[in-house]
Amino acid sequence: MKKQKLRLMLIRLVLLTAIPLFCSQATAGTVKVITSPSTPVETVDDDLVMNIFLGKKKTWPNGDHAQFVVLSPGKTHNSFLNAYVKKTSSQFKNYWKKQVFTGKGKNPKSFESEGDIVAYVTQTPGTIGYVSADTDITGAKVLSEK
Repeated sequence: MKKQKLRLMLIRLVLLTAIPLFCSQATAGTVKVITSPSTPVETVDDDLVMNIFLGKKKTWPNGDHAQFVVLSPGKTHNSFLNAYVKKTSSQFKNYWKKQVFTGKGKNPKSFESEGDIVAYVTQTPGTIGYVSADTDITGAKVLSEK
């Protein structure tokens, strides 16, 4: 009887430990980082994306102004932050509250829909944003996908 209880506890522990691994693999490839076709880069690395979205980098490698836009909190927003910025939605929000309060930045421009992000990004040179992988991005350039 004790062996059976111990075995069940061990199985539960293994399953609870494995669930996050399966979930992170399930969300792989769900976010595209996009920009306007006139932005002078073809790809970006994770550090550049993170630094732009944290306001630490304000220019593209050629010196052109870089502006970022975000989605309202939700699945795609959370997936992007986890994959590229290494923050949760609440950590990102608090980070920007602090930046605004200390005068080091302005609140990020935010959009309710992915279509609105695509429309804004395609019409605004130097802007970077993100959408889910299945979003129609006609007119935008994909810089990265995870």
